[in-house]
Parts: sequence; structure tokens; C-alpha cells
Amino acid sequence: MSSASSLSGSVSPSPWIRQAWVLVLAGGIVMGIALGIRHVQGLFLLPITLERGWSRETFGLAMAVQNLVWGLAQPFAGMAADRWGAAKVIAAGIVFYALGLFLMAQATTPVAFLLGAGLCIGIALSGTAFGVVYGALSRLMPPERRGWALGMAGAVGGFGQFAMVPVTQGLLGSWSWVSALLALRVAARCRGGGDRRRRMLAQRVQHAAAVGELRCLPLDGRDAQERVLVEVGR
Repeated sequence: MSSASSLSGSVSPSPWIRQAWVLVLAGGIVMGIALGIRHVQGLFLLPITLERGWSRETFGLAMAVQNLVWGLAQPFAGMAADRWGAAKVIAAGIVFYALGLFLMAQATTPVAFLLGAGLCIGIALSGTAFGVVYGALSRLMPPERRGWALGMAGAVGGFGQFAMVPVTQGLLGSWSWVSALLALRVAARCRGGGDRRRRMLAQRVQHAAAVGELRCLPLDGRDAQERVLVEVGR
């Protein structure tokens, strides 16, 4: 098992990635961008309705459906995070957010706009807002630091929501509303940070497969739900 220890150490992540402040900052950034984009959608009311010829009720209905879907999908997002890990749920939420913003920018009918702004972004919020992020931080942090972690993540997220307002106003003042929405889509997509971890896990699997004597390799998981055992030689 000494070879297993050296193998695990050779591909382990850098120590800074395990620091509490990194996890708190990452969670706060995810919430800040997710909720910040949601809060600034009202700034698009006039440009969208005027250019598309829709009523304010059409836009408002999409926002109402978004809130309803967010609430209805939240328990399922929490169950998915408990079963498959918060990272996968947040990644799925990011994909839905990018898709929803893209549909908002390209929609030419009220139904398409409702699907993007209402359904897709509602599902996205259930996977990127308070429920999943706070749940993940609560599992990662020891009890004595849990209050600090949740408070700091909320503060970072709150600042992100505040900062998104002048940023979006600047985008709308300089670009068209379609370009501004696509820029927010890029910001939402850039929140995905799981690629590095997935590559690291894949490396471990490859190394474990190369060492024939290694029966199983425990991969870094922050809680019981995310711990993976890769069995070799089945």
C-alpha cells in the first residue's frame, strides 16, 4: 500500500485548494453571479418589450414562472446534490443558466422567451443559489467554522449581486441588449470550475489502472457522497 500512498500524493491537488477561504470564496462567487444576473433581469424589460413588441405582462409572466420553477426544483436539486455531489449539480445549473440566457437573447416568440427566462433559468437557480452552495459548505466545514463560512459566502454573494447592477447598466449603455445578455451568459458559463478536478480524477484512474496490484483507489471527496472508489481489475 506504500505505492498507493505515493501514487495518491503524486497527483493530489495543491494545498491551497483545500483552504477554507478558497471554498468560501468560490461558493460566494457562484451565488453572487447567479443571483446577480437574476436581479438585473428587470433592466431588460424595456429594451426587450420595445424591440419584440411584447407587453410587460409577457415579460413579467416569464419572471414569475422563473421564481416558481426555482422553488419547485430546489428540493430535487438538493436531493441530487446529496446523491451525486454538489459540484455536479452546480455544473448542471451553470449549463442551464447559459442556455436560458442564450434563449432569452434569441427568442422571437413569447413561448421561447418563457422557456429560456422562466424554465431554464429557474432550474439553473435551484442548482447555483443558496440551497446547494450552503449545503455543500456546511458539509465541508467543521462545526466550529460553519457559521463563519456561511456568513462570509453570503457576504461575497451579496457583493456580487450589488456589483452586477452597474456592470449590466454599463453593458446596456454600450452594447445592444442582446449583446449584454450574451455577455452575462459568458459570465455564467465561466463559473464552472469542475474541469480541473475531473481531469485530476481521470489521472488517478489511469495511474491506478497502470498499477496492477492496486485494487482500489480512494479519490479525494469532501464528504461521503463525493468519495469514489475506483476498482481495478474487475
